[in-house]
This record gives sequence, structure tokens and C-alpha cells, in this order.
Amino acid sequence: SSAENWSLGAPTASQVILLDTNSAAAMTWDFDGVNGLPDTVAGWIQTADYTGTVTFPVVYSGAFTNFTVTGDVLIDGGKWTHTANDAAQVYRLRSTIGGDLSIGSSGSINVRYMGYAQGKYPSGGQLGVHGGARGDFTKVYGNVYAPEDIGAGGANYAGGGAVWLEVVGAVEVNGTITANSYETTDGYDDGSSGAGGSIYIRGSSLSGSGKITASASQGTDSGYGASGGRIAIVLTEATTLGFSANSILAYGGNGGATGRSAAAGTVLVKTAVQTYGTLYVNKAARINIHGVANPTTT
Repeated sequence: SSAENWSLGAPTASQVILLDTNSAAAMTWDFDGVNGLPDTVAGWIQTADYTGTVTFPVVYSGAFTNFTVTGDVLIDGGKWTHTANDAAQVYRLRSTIGGDLSIGSSGSINVRYMGYAQGKYPSGGQLGVHGGARGDFTKVYGNVYAPEDIGAGGANYAGGGAVWLEVVGAVEVNGTITANSYETTDGYDDGSSGAGGSIYIRGSSLSGSGKITASASQGTDSGYGASGGRIAIVLTEATTLGFSANSILAYGGNGGATGRSAAAGTVLVKTAVQTYGTLYVNKAARINIHGVANPTTT
């Protein structure tokens, strides 16, 4: 919110934010309701030259519960994320966009390992479990139709964060929207990886050639995989999905030994002409990134 960090002074709610080659540094949108940045802006543009990360400390409950853009959002470069969580579900990335949302091939919304911290999970939950079971750990949680929860941590790594996007116009994703858990390369004796997080996208249509994922990491050696998270896509105008269902993934993680792989999470796609939508539960493990999603419920 320091005026000297901006070419035209600290932004106001009526301005369009431009991040380009002249503003490659990472930044935190430090709204505090008093002297910080506004919780609403007129538009947002990140060009392909911008390589920084913008962190939004949006909370589930409190002063800054939603970041509003009244016009279009273009993320051609760099990424959006939210503040990392610890033992409680405090932070997520929630945004309302009055125009279109476009994410270019070099842009991303990435809340990977921003969920529950290592060894942490919701009350009544279990290590590495969110949208599916992990061995004898079966205490799944979350809403299939409107997922908003962060992923449970594993014994050694954090879970995925949460993204909630309500877009009045069209959504085009040629880059990535990711709520995966921490990628592990080392195996541990129990629940090494965290579970995938949550992604909710509501827009008039969804198109593009990118990927939308809330998958879990794999365990290796004797380690356990963790479960996938939850994704819901709700289309308010389009009657068909203009985005490959094979690229909307909530894989469970491969285990490092027989019987230690975890279940997939859920992917719900609802078009404007469907009452309930189509539920995808993909059994392929996270390591098999070319698995094919198969619809199980309509």
C-alpha cells in the first residue's frame, strides 16, 4: 500500500491494476480496511512479462473475505496465490470478477501446499484425507457441489489450498489453476504427503487448453499417498464444457508400497442445462498425469 511502490501512487477502487515488465517483484495485496489497498479494483492485468507472485491474504471470516474486480482479469504471466495456512482453516483465495477471466499459458492461480500444515487437519479429520480415503483413513470432508475447504496435511507435507472464483463473464484457462499438495520425492513411514485442496469456478463458460488440478502428491519407498481434493465447475450460460474433462483432475497419490495409494477426490461439472451435473471420480494416481477421467454420475 506504499505509494512509492506504484507509478501513480497507491491504487484506488476505480483503477485498473497493471503488472508488467516494470513490476516483476512479488507483492502482497495488503488490505486492512483502513490504510491498506482496497478490496475492490476496476480491472486487473498481468502481462506475460510479469513473473512475480501476488499474494491475497483473503480470509474465511473477517474483514477481507473477498477480492472484487468489477471488470476483466487477465493473468498472462506470474501467479495469484493466498497466504499459507497452519493448524486452522483461515486463508483461501476468493474473488468475484464482474467481467471475463483469462489465464494465459504463462499465468497461473497456484495455491499448492497452502492448506493445512504438516501434521494438521480439520477437527474429526485424518492425515492426508480430503476428497477420498487413504487406506484405513476414511474421514473425508468437503462439499461436492461447492468445495471450499483446504486440504489436510500429511505427516511430512502440507495440503493444497482453496480457490473460489465467481465470474460473471467467460473463463478461459490456457495456463493452470492448481490446488495440489506438496510434491514429495522422499518416502516416510506414514502419510507423508498432504491431500489436494479445493477449486470452485462459476462462470458463463469455460474454455482453454490449460489444466485445473486439486491433486495429491505421491508417496515413495514405504510412504503413503494422500487423497485428491475437490473441484466444482458451474457454467451459468454454456450448455457444454469447452474445456477437456481430462484436464480437470483431483488425483489421489500413489503409495510407495502395495496398498498405500490413496483414493481420488471429486470433480463436478454442471452446465447451464443440467440439474445436478456430472461427477468425475478418477482412480488414476497423481503420478499418472495422462490418466483419462471417466464420468460416474450424471
